[in-house]
Amino acid sequence: MNKINSANKRLTLVDKLRLVVQIFCLIVFIFLISINQNKIWMNIMLGSFMITFIFGRFYCGWICPINTLMRLVDWLAKKLKIQHNDIPPVLKSPWLRYVIFILFLVSMILLKDIIKLNMLLIIMPFALLVTVFLPSAAWHRYLCPFGILFSIPARLSLFNFGINNDNCASCGRCRKICPGVAVEEERTKGKRFFVLPRHCLLCFECTKFCPQKAISVCKR
Repeated sequence: MNKINSANKRLTLVDKLRLVVQIFCLIVFIFLISINQNKIWMNIMLGSFMITFIFGRFYCGWICPINTLMRLVDWLAKKLKIQHNDIPPVLKSPWLRYVIFILFLVSMILLKDIIKLNMLLIIMPFALLVTVFLPSAAWHRYLCPFGILFSIPARLSLFNFGINNDNCASCGRCRKICPGVAVEEERTKGKRFFVLPRHCLLCFECTKFCPQKAISVCKR
């Protein structure tokens, strides 16, 4: 029992730390945009992209200003009971992610001399609107073009969340709570779960809600 309480305290600290980091990064983002220093933030994103090879999608879960605002919108939408629980099947189509990503790249190339705003500002309203009516996972897993980009190096990340299936109670809470829909089930070996690094946002939500404390960060 003492070990569980100690683990819960650590997770609470991680929650608070993540929130502080997110708010700080949002303030930095707003400040840079206000002084017309978009390139600095783009350099931050580039550095985060390189870090993804080690720590996975740390940028998506801890730094991205869109995600920070989405947390607030997601909370309000649930409180007002206007958010649907299910993601439409059409959004889950594998080809849709790549179509969105290709269109995003083409628009950046063609409109780079016309659009002077940070691309995050352009797609931010769409992300927030989606989150009003659909779970945040709809954006994180299927629609975000930056998420698709960061998912590429995240496949090779050195550190990732691992599930100890010997301790796992197979309750499925981790799957239900994951905002990146990163927890999958291997049915061919019984009810065993694993985390897909390319979709994991490193938000620690799965570890917080796991009753068996079977999920932890591990080296691949």
